[in-house]
Amino acid sequence: MKKLNLIIFLVFALILISCNNDEPNETPVNPDNDVSFITDGVLIINEGLFGQGNGEISYYDFSTNKVSHQIFYNINNKLLGDLPYRLAVSDDVAIITVNNSNKVYIVNLHNFLLLSEYDVPSPREIVFRDLRHIYVSSLTESYLYVINSIDNSISKIYCDRPIEQIIEVNSKIYGLAWSNYYSGKANKFVMVIDLVQNQLIDSIEVGIEPQTIVYKDNYLWVLSTGGYMHEENAKISKISLDNHQIVHYWNFPNNNDYPSYLIIRNGKMYFLNNNAIQSATIDDHNILSINTLYAASSSSSLYYLMWDGDDNCFWVSDVKDYMHNGSVYKISENGELLLTIEAELVPGMICRIL
Repeated sequence: MKKLNLIIFLVFALILISCNNDEPNETPVNPDNDVSFITDGVLIINEGLFGQGNGEISYYDFSTNKVSHQIFYNINNKLLGDLPYRLAVSDDVAIITVNNSNKVYIVNLHNFLLLSEYDVPSPREIVFRDLRHIYVSSLTESYLYVINSIDNSISKIYCDRPIEQIIEVNSKIYGLAWSNYYSGKANKFVMVIDLVQNQLIDSIEVGIEPQTIVYKDNYLWVLSTGGYMHEENAKISKISLDNHQIVHYWNFPNNNDYPSYLIIRNGKMYFLNNNAIQSATIDDHNILSINTLYAASSSSSLYYLMWDGDDNCFWVSDVKDYMHNGSVYKISENGELLLTIEAELVPGMICRIL
């Protein structure tokens, strides 16, 4: 009987969600209009519910202060798929990974017309060097996938274990072994891939579940959560690019800290932690001090954080209860709420477009 009640609840929840897509400031997209409509604003990836295939993209236009939802479907008459995760842009092209649908889409950035699509197992993070070198990590496979959209081909580089966030520095990809679910191997390493040799050349041990990697002043800074079950305290590791050795690391003071999305600017580190945007500084004695910049309400659940260097502000997504439409907030450097954008289900990554 309890299972039946749960099924009935889920059915009504899905009906409610499907009827709750119309926002008061929504602007429909005209698929017959060839004029570029994405010019100056933010793109929002709405991941949707896992297994439901209802992920989509929203676009907030700064010139009109309007938000357009479901722009991929409205332009291409095609569902984006199950769990769109990341978006990378360069010039006039955008790359979208759709994790559970095993798809990578390439679209025209300004009108979102689909240009090509590729099958990649559980695609996640993207490094977009050029159209011949689109690097995509995988949640489930121990490879870095390389898409050549000019030749319409895919190759792969062995990474020993699945990697998540990837960055390119000095012709090397540094990838984070965030999860051990699919490999059974320790998830506390930065994997180093040489792009000249197209092979794995090194690994750097950091904390459990490395979540974000940042390049700053010839150092790599890695934020590790400590693990979903809080196996150890979260930490920040500072790594020399010269020899891949850890110069120093700082542990978070509380075992219940679970930080994510490290940002470094003006001598401070910022991240999401305890449903807030927090900042951290390191004093002359190498002591890590943490302060709260912006705290969300109890009905919110902050999910993704980015820094916008053009507007000098933070963008943060709020997934609420994962069952109703979420929001995206523009937050000043001083922690002031500047703007609220109504998003759709499970808003995740936010991408600034100029």
